[in-house]
Amino acid sequence: MSAAMEVRKALIKRRHVFGIAAAIALLAALVPIAVLADDTTATSAAGVAADTVWVIVAACFVMFMQAGFAMLEVGFSRMKNVGTVVAKVITNLSVSSIAYWGVGFGLAFGAGGAFALIGGSGFFPTFSPGSSMDLPAIAASTVPAAGKWFFEFVFCAVSLAIVWGTMLERTKFIVYILFGVPFAAFIYPLISHQLFGGGFLMATLGSQDFAGSTVVHLTGATAGLAGLLLLGARIGKYERGRSNAIPGHNMPLAQLGVLILWFGWFGFNPGSTLNATNLHFADVVVVTNLAAAGGAVAALVTVYLITKTMDVGMIGNGAIAALVAITAPSGYVEPWAGIVIGAVAGVIVVVGVLALDRVLDDPVGALPMEWPASGAPSAADSSRPRRSRSSTASARAACSTRAASTSSAPRRSRWALPSSPCSF
Repeated sequence: MSAAMEVRKALIKRRHVFGIAAAIALLAALVPIAVLADDTTATSAAGVAADTVWVIVAACFVMFMQAGFAMLEVGFSRMKNVGTVVAKVITNLSVSSIAYWGVGFGLAFGAGGAFALIGGSGFFPTFSPGSSMDLPAIAASTVPAAGKWFFEFVFCAVSLAIVWGTMLERTKFIVYILFGVPFAAFIYPLISHQLFGGGFLMATLGSQDFAGSTVVHLTGATAGLAGLLLLGARIGKYERGRSNAIPGHNMPLAQLGVLILWFGWFGFNPGSTLNATNLHFADVVVVTNLAAAGGAVAALVTVYLITKTMDVGMIGNGAIAALVAITAPSGYVEPWAGIVIGAVAGVIVVVGVLALDRVLDDPVGALPMEWPASGAPSAADSSRPRRSRSSTASARAACSTRAASTSSAPRRSRWALPSSPCSF
């Protein structure tokens, strides 16, 4: 007991010393906080890091859309052609990566040259941590040049993927490479420069395309239409003045592709803010999702009113058409407007598919999905009855008749795949 009393007396005698020590420790702890509060460089570095991480993550979302295109096209293809689809997706992504790095990015965003028409610098760029390039149209973003390049490249890759959906089952493999290189190096950058890169339409006329309804989707769809007109229809699609169904082999796989594309759009539109710290990307996420929902519901109602069937292919088409339609205004409109825009696109894609399937053979319905405001021609065969295994014999019996009818059809392009009118 006496020892405890002695310790207590000693502490009381030294309480002033302990108080001074505690004050010094508190000041020492607060000094770094005060210094960091005044260090604007640290705050700026954190903002740059946040913006960079968000843009790279969004770009990865967009790149994952390649898997969505692959599943969509595989589902709408016949079994015998699915291997070519997968190889085509990987090859397109690879050749477009090299072409866009070497030439395309500089033409789309580089300063100098005849800037009103095309960019003139930034070819074959090299990158290092925090490196920058002279990119006037996207200079406001603090993201390093490497992050900007990757984000813009995946948009180019999406536009190229759209092209081939219209030409499934008819194109020789070498054509993918022969067209993919000039598309990524010259065609897409020319359009991109006008609405993303600060060209004449953007700088002089004030044209706006927030995330690429025109730059990405309309460009890809227009190129696809040109190829489709060149190739013509698949053998057996049009006979005796009517359109025949050539259904895909796996509708669940096609709808998995729709869901992957829907997911990827959360990088496509929100990532186009090129900024995380102002938090606007969260608003764009909501608008994008509501537009897709409005398009799917509107397509469901429309196709049921017209055909009295619940067509899962049309529902997926409606969601994608709505996502395309909301891509341009997603950073500018309220959520309710997103639903309206998506619903209008959902109605147009159904009407366009059913009306124009009689004219052009577009297996996945790429054209009306990518041209939701114009009702471009397309074909969606999922609404038609599938041919069962039991009907194969009768189909074979009709082979000679089909062959005779196709022999008198217009000659197909030399770029088309050789195929038999009686493949089962």
